[in-house]
Amino acid sequence: MKKNLISFMMILLSFLAYSQVGIGIAQPNAKSMLDVTSTTKGLLVPRMTTAQRDQILANGTSTVANPTVNGLLIYNTDVDCFNYWSEKKSLWVSMGCDATPVTPVQSTFATYTVDCSKFPAADTNTYTVGSSVASNSVVVPVNVTQVGSYFITITSDNGITYSTSGTFTSTGVQNVTVANGSGAPSSTTINFSVAANGTKVCSYVKPAVATGGTGTTGSATYTSCNVSVYGDYTVATALTTSNYIVVSLNVTSAGPIRLLSEDKNGILFDSGTINITSTGTQNITLKSVTATSGRFPLTSEEVSQGANGGSNQTASYSITNTLTNSLLGCSAVIDVKPKVWQTFVNTGNDGASTGPLYTGANNGMIDLEMQNNSTFQPLGIGLYYKVWARNISGTSFNYSIFTRSSADPASAYLSYTGSLGNNSRVGSLDVYLQPGDRQPVTTGEIGAHAGPKALFASENSETGMNITLGNVTDSSKWFNNLGAKKYKYRLIFNSKDYRDSGTNLAVVLYGIYDSNASVANFDPGDLTVRGGNPQDTYWP
Repeated sequence: MKKNLISFMMILLSFLAYSQVGIGIAQPNAKSMLDVTSTTKGLLVPRMTTAQRDQILANGTSTVANPTVNGLLIYNTDVDCFNYWSEKKSLWVSMGCDATPVTPVQSTFATYTVDCSKFPAADTNTYTVGSSVASNSVVVPVNVTQVGSYFITITSDNGITYSTSGTFTSTGVQNVTVANGSGAPSSTTINFSVAANGTKVCSYVKPAVATGGTGTTGSATYTSCNVSVYGDYTVATALTTSNYIVVSLNVTSAGPIRLLSEDKNGILFDSGTINITSTGTQNITLKSVTATSGRFPLTSEEVSQGANGGSNQTASYSITNTLTNSLLGCSAVIDVKPKVWQTFVNTGNDGASTGPLYTGANNGMIDLEMQNNSTFQPLGIGLYYKVWARNISGTSFNYSIFTRSSADPASAYLSYTGSLGNNSRVGSLDVYLQPGDRQPVTTGEIGAHAGPKALFASENSETGMNITLGNVTDSSKWFNNLGAKKYKYRLIFNSKDYRDSGTNLAVVLYGIYDSNASVANFDPGDLTVRGGNPQDTYWP
């Protein structure tokens, strides 16, 4: 027995001492880890059915927890060919199948998407540094398009894991409870990743309550504070490291502290737990982190919230010391600006009754189109234009148009609602040019206008447009996985530069609201300054 053990150890050490292993060959190829050579025997890999194969991952082995599963090879006896697991594709891929296999090579994993817009709000747990998450669970909303087995994991960068597996027996929107929590947070900021069938699909951030600094209990005390805000804040634009606030405290006693701002409008700041070691004026930086209220600022109408309001609206964000659960006596005041997509179009003077079609101000949801319509005017004055808004969102949406000409009184406006299919367009965006009932039409006979090149004074045309769009699951779109939302736009056709044979097309996004929200959008008429740029003022 002792001799056998010594022999086994010597063989094991020989394997560890050399980079290559040879079977049937004295000198294995230096480029291989394993060189199997034979002219009379072959190599057998594990052989199993499709159902047995799919249980390999369903039984708890995740490509997130164990990336080496990527490339796992088996021989599928149901279809007489090899299958390997592709982490990138999140499915079993076949190779070497006959031209006419007995049954199609398919994975029995379900096909589904996770609604990432629900995070981090879907994680309702309160985390404390050092406290176990064994009793926690997270409800994950999914949309199933093909039934089958699934496994979902939620992992963090500081020691937390949730997991679950099962079988979807029906399609449609449903909730999956992910439990089996293990670990405990080791820091006050937790970065989570959600994986579906081994592929990462979402990420979110949650704070953890600190239990106090090393060797210190309680919290630092202070008598006064003020806040400085840094960075630009724009609708539908993710915050970066340039977005942060600095809280200046007059500290009267040293100790740990953690400052957390109010979470609203897609904005949240967190200092993490720090230990203040001296008294007097102390500047504490709060970095922007993922908010539960949105993954970026949702509205520039912080006060009116979709109703018509004044320019440069702002909101105050209270700040809490989470160690004492007490509000500071100061707040961060932030002005979120509208998002502007604009394109300068140099049309030239083509002299034709109907010129070429120009496109611009494309924001991935709508695209403005412009065309010369010089024969519209009885006198034949050139360089009047008609304009359309084209749906390029990838799906149909409902819209409402609010418009008023510069000649109408402030109380006079018209509205029109309809549905617009993908790649379809709606025209006649300016009632100033409308005949008859002056209602917008989709046939595009007449669109928005601006003053001709011959006029000394430039003219402007603009209209309000609300779009109600369902959940889009296209990662190339900035509105991916926001859910069903209402988008408040202003479309501007600005003849500021007509004397130089050009114009500005502008799409201005003021806010993103729940689809059932009441959102007003009345056209205020001409720009305050004729020819003004939509980026110059909050409310063009």
